[in-house]
Amino acid sequence: DATGSNTTSSSIMSPNTVFVLQSADATSEPWHVTLAELYPHPPLYMGLPVVEQQRLGQEMQPQISSQIPLLANTKTTTTSNTFWKDLWEKAQQATQEDTRDDVHAIRYGAAAALMDTTSNQVSYITASQCKALEYGATLDAVCQLVPPLVQQQQQQRMIILGLVQVDQYGLPHAPFAPARSLLVEHGLGDTPVLTSRRQDAMMLQLHVVTA
Repeated sequence: DATGSNTTSSSIMSPNTVFVLQSADATSEPWHVTLAELYPHPPLYMGLPVVEQQRLGQEMQPQISSQIPLLANTKTTTTSNTFWKDLWEKAQQATQEDTRDDVHAIRYGAAAALMDTTSNQVSYITASQCKALEYGATLDAVCQLVPPLVQQQQQQRMIILGLVQVDQYGLPHAPFAPARSLLVEHGLGDTPVLTSRRQDAMMLQLHVVTA
């Protein structure tokens, strides 16, 4: 399930599952694509029960903390990338606002950095996942950032530098499916997003991609 954090892997679907896509245009040709090709940034905890998610987060926390200072050298479309460390820290701080561990033990927080092009001043907005027992009623952290980001982008002097979603261990997670849909459909699909990918059982690598 690519939509979120509380699920384990489906027994009927895998990254190699093939989807057939086609537009409403009668002249279009079908497009065959695997789930992994459709979105190559799956949830870090996909297929893991909660206890294993916590174990992985704890084990990977020192590794991620050591990589974060290197983000200043990350190449993106902005002229300066020193904001990534602050952005990561603010997203992790936002996870502390979530006190519903009784619903799910993993906490998610998100932060976005914006720059006023008239003053080069960087500002931040944050949100934490608002959990509900009915999973569909949970308010995703990144989804909560979309309305203020849209409002800020409408001010021509404001540009969005980047966005990050992390758990309480500091592991960056790509936006989940509902958030990606909102970002793309509201003109924010090119927003630089910090995420991480599992290279193997014991190694994570940071990446900056677009939403």
